[in-house]
Amino acid sequence: LFVTALVSFTLGTRPWWQAPLDWIPFIMFFLVYDYTRGVATSLGVPTHWELPARIDRILGFGQVPTVWLQEHLAEPATRIPWWERLTGATYISFFVVPLVLGAVLWLSSRADFANFMLRFTLISAIALMGYVLVPAAPPWAAARCTHAEVVTHPPDPRCMYDSTPEHRGQTV
Repeated sequence: LFVTALVSFTLGTRPWWQAPLDWIPFIMFFLVYDYTRGVATSLGVPTHWELPARIDRILGFGQVPTVWLQEHLAEPATRIPWWERLTGATYISFFVVPLVLGAVLWLSSRADFANFMLRFTLISAIALMGYVLVPAAPPWAAARCTHAEVVTHPPDPRCMYDSTPEHRGQTV
């Protein structure tokens, strides 16, 4: 849809095939990114449940920063404070800003667009390799599970989805 919009927007000023050709690497990267969700499990790489929290405790001088933030800033589910809207928008921006910036660069300078795409996909690929080679449990899931439940590094333990009182709010 995005590439089609670029083709439509530049009809008569650029060949129609230029946008699909230029954006194929970007599109392929996101398809590969989507595919990698289960690669670590299929390769037998263990999910790290406690290592990220230990590193966070070291960096946070004994506190896990995400837990501290949730304890001090969490609001009831019925009220969404302004900062949660800001953090949500920041999170979503990862999926929007590269597309918008890429489109602006593509429209203004294909050379700058090519440099941007090369750098963006290279940095993203490095991060993706880390995600596949050292998979970590999401912090919210790690907080629900006890050491005994994740000692074998399971990719999908029951405690991850259990919202009973004995699992809510625990930290690993």
